[in-house]
Amino acid sequence: MSSAAAVGVVLAAVPLLAAAATVEGMIIARNGSDMIVRTDTGTQTIALTDSTDVKAISGALGLGRDTKLVTDLIPGLPVKVDTEEGGGKLTATAVRFKGGQLTTALQIEAGVHPTATKVASHAEQLEQHDAQIEANRINHENLRQRFEQLGDYNVRGKTDVLFATNSAVISEDGKKALHQIATQAKGIKGYMIHVAGHADTRGSATLNQRLSLKRAAAVTNYLQQSCGIELMRVLAPDAMGASAPTDDLNTSRRVTVQVLVNRGLAG
Repeated sequence: MSSAAAVGVVLAAVPLLAAAATVEGMIIARNGSDMIVRTDTGTQTIALTDSTDVKAISGALGLGRDTKLVTDLIPGLPVKVDTEEGGGKLTATAVRFKGGQLTTALQIEAGVHPTATKVASHAEQLEQHDAQIEANRINHENLRQRFEQLGDYNVRGKTDVLFATNSAVISEDGKKALHQIATQAKGIKGYMIHVAGHADTRGSATLNQRLSLKRAAAVTNYLQQSCGIELMRVLAPDAMGASAPTDDLNTSRRVTVQVLVNRGLAG
């Protein structure tokens, strides 16, 4: 065999390396395992995998690296994505973002403006009634803006999981409801799960916020660990506190789970 032919055989035996590229922009939607990023030149669809390395950058020099979950990759978050291309599709190998920008995006996701959070931390010093009215107004306005600007979703399924007073333990009825909504979601192409925790109007704003977050986290964990929902299909849980009470205190202590499909992506 000639030397040229030998080289050809060796090259043929070496797999082609995927082309690498860096994408910078803002996440505008999640569609199953796909993340849609708007850049200066248009939009890019990037696939997330279990091996995608997600980290928040912190510190004046950007040296801090805090490992995050794919659930933190939510609409409204500016990101820098290292990708590789294979089979005509971009796959994220690493995603980086600033920790402070995640905080802002989460506040928008939950319908809570940063100034509203500051007010809530001093809620015990304020008139409860006036604070609640203002919080409801801010929540409604920011939620409306978020869904107008960051994605237009169809709600394809919904259930409420009710909790006992001061509890984040899921009841047997709640577990049955979560299994049912998970089964429904798995039959829908490109589904995403949105989880929002709530509390009743008793207690301080700080305690209600913390309790609603624990309830949302408990439901998210159960969906993943017991219902077979992939974590990349769950948007970051929302902690709504007592911002959306019902007429019945029992139903105010709830977590609302919605199955969402982006209208522009689901087809």
